[in-house]
Amino acid sequence: MLIAEKARVEKLKKKVVKAMNEKSEEKPFKQLNINDIVTLSDTRIKQVIKNLEIETVTAALKGAKKEVREKVEKNLGKRALKTYKDMLAQLKNIHESEIKKSKALLIKQIRLLTK
Repeated sequence: MLIAEKARVEKLKKKVVKAMNEKSEEKPFKQLNINDIVTLSDTRIKQVIKNLEIETVTAALKGAKKEVREKVEKNLGKRALKTYKDMLAQLKNIHESEIKKSKALLIKQIRLLTK
């Protein structure tokens, strides 16, 4: 009986090692960033914007690529676009920490909606 138990343990160890090797060969989880917005559909972008305040979206897009800003702008409503443009002009005095927080919130929303 002891020999059978050892064989079972060895077989289990081999399975675990095989599973660990397969996991290590998988591609690591892709880290999202603000530029990934361009890969989203217009519907998804609208959902992301809807779940955040326009101030957060505006701060998050400060320093983003032009194509990212344009993709978001075309998905804003008229009133939100006006607020966005007004705020964009006032963002010169915003702290880098606020921009990082806003980007993190935006990325979190993207992640939630793309699951």
